[in-house]
Amino acid sequence: MLAIDPKDYWRTAGKAVRSYVSKKFAGFFTEADKEDIVADVVTRMWRAQESYDPAKGEEFTWIWAIAKNAVNDAATDKRKRENIGGCWDDDADAQAEGLSCDDCADRQLLQDEFVEELHDRLRQDRDRRILLYLAQDLDYEEIAEREELSKQAAYMAVYHVRQRLGNHAA
Repeated sequence: MLAIDPKDYWRTAGKAVRSYVSKKFAGFFTEADKEDIVADVVTRMWRAQESYDPAKGEEFTWIWAIAKNAVNDAATDKRKRENIGGCWDDDADAQAEGLSCDDCADRQLLQDEFVEELHDRLRQDRDRRILLYLAQDLDYEEIAEREELSKQAAYMAVYHVRQRLGNHAA
């Protein structure tokens, strides 16, 4: 059971979320996004408070892990909602969207960091290659060809990679 007073959940969760966001996702989330993530972390802490075991580590380490997962989940959700594709072909398209090519570069950097983090979660080389194929927007046929698999086997390999990542991969 947590020794931290439930009244301090918000403050502690906020500290963990803001710390992780500043390390991995600086400039990616708005203040409103961060507050939503803090609320998610507090909810997760409340629901899982019985699972905390002081013998396994400090309270803040446990909260940090929850915050890290919540931030990564929020980043995945935000990326799904936003177009994180390549830069526009001409400036008119970028201006119509209210974005500059610098914004595209920032998004690409965040996407690359996210793919790198997912890559580090995978243990098998084939799974890592498949993740990189997905990041390159290759379809099942192209993955099958590169991995010398049937299209169905490629589909299943992608499915299993996504399962191993907890469906964090788009």
